[in-house]
Amino acid sequence: MKHCLKNIGKHLKRGICRYPQTLAGLLLGILILTAVTAAAGSLIVSERLSFLASLGLGSLTSMLLTVHMYIIINRALDMASEDAIRYSQRNAVFRILFLIIVVIAGLKLPVLHIPGLLLGLLTLKLSAYMQPLLRRLIDGLYTSGTEAPEPPEREGDGYGE
Repeated sequence: MKHCLKNIGKHLKRGICRYPQTLAGLLLGILILTAVTAAAGSLIVSERLSFLASLGLGSLTSMLLTVHMYIIINRALDMASEDAIRYSQRNAVFRILFLIIVVIAGLKLPVLHIPGLLLGLLTLKLSAYMQPLLRRLIDGLYTSGTEAPEPPEREGDGYGE
């Protein structure tokens, strides 16, 4: 676990364009959804500071879970099939337990606003649905103004024949 935390810090210092496009899109989506939710929630909720702190905690948790999933998937791809399945399942349980701990903390601490926390946690799910829209933006960041290369033709690979 200590090794994972060292790598996360190192990667975060490099900037979002160093991440693979899917991870960058998810993180960008979480940030956009958090900003929109914060703006809308500030107009609706009377306890603004509590709502914004809870939303921030939920969104930070979503970002940590996203990076954790990225690390776990990359490691699992280098493993044998049976080991990768066990490794992925074990870490999925870890992520669920982490979510449960965050929600329980939100319930126990009177400072936190539960709807704000839950909305922050949902930003990961909603960000995944935003991927087609964000993909064009991320592709533009990665290509730095140049045209994205066309995918190679898939002739003779046995698909669709």
